[in-house]
Amino acid sequence: MKKILTHFNPSISKKNEFVEIAKEIDVFKIAYTGNIGESQNLLEVLKIIRKSKSKFIFYIIGEGSEKEKLKNFIHNNNLENKFIIKKQIDKKELDYFIKNIDGLFISLSSGVSLSKTIPGKFSYYLSKSLPIFSVSDGITNNLIKNKNLGLTSSSANYDELLKKFNTFISLKYSDRILISNNCKKLYFEYFEFKNNVRKFKSILDNYI
Repeated sequence: MKKILTHFNPSISKKNEFVEIAKEIDVFKIAYTGNIGESQNLLEVLKIIRKSKSKFIFYIIGEGSEKEKLKNFIHNNNLENKFIIKKQIDKKELDYFIKNIDGLFISLSSGVSLSKTIPGKFSYYLSKSLPIFSVSDGITNNLIKNKNLGLTSSSANYDELLKKFNTFISLKYSDRILISNNCKKLYFEYFEFKNNVRKFKSILDNYI
């Protein structure tokens, strides 16, 4: 039987960019960054979490085929105070913006191929050491649950989604600190650029 080794792509961040965890949060600020397309299923997510009674602001930063649909939905339902869509910005600007964010968001539609996908933004999120909320199925959710990097919900279970989202934005400071430390640990172990290259070189040395 052949042995299969997993090697993660390194983070685009090449230095310590961890975000300080806020002790007290009046309005929880959560951000999604990246492509806004059908595979992200963001419109359905917004339709569910808009029902939350908790105080939050959800930032969506990026471009994509579904962006206008999201903007229209937000405008038509007078949700501008909860959901804010921003244009795609470069990494330097994004790094600065995320310093004032409390949590980061991943969303993937259900499906066999997507369930085996770890979004490229995942390693970037880890480099910020902020709690992650993931709405997806498969490997991404399993990794977040097993390593305690945040909370997860199935992309097809809308009742669970709202419940988990409310729990996520209400996490205690001690829980957010624990999650932040777990993100740092996983980041350094598998995604930090120098460590990642070192691991990859070790694999090549052993099998070539």
